[in-house]
Amino acid sequence: MISTMRVGMTGIFMPIKYDDTSYWEQNGTKLFLSDIAEYGFLDGMRYAFLVSDSEGIIFDREAYPSITEANSLDEIERYIVQMINRNR
Repeated sequence: MISTMRVGMTGIFMPIKYDDTSYWEQNGTKLFLSDIAEYGFLDGMRYAFLVSDSEGIIFDREAYPSITEANSLDEIERYIVQMINRNR
């Protein structure tokens, strides 16, 4: 999903704010993500819903079975708001 993003693309994006617990560790070295950016995505698939001129609405439909047939950002927005309200 993230690989299909282009500058100026319309979509719904759900990044998280990085803090001191947000880091990438490899070979015993930690890279604190907040040193690179204030916000980011947990993964490259589930946290973006994009509008493509050629493909329509693009998102990980397998991750969201309740909206797998969604064809507009309005439908997706309603679902997200519903889920946020449910978890309050």
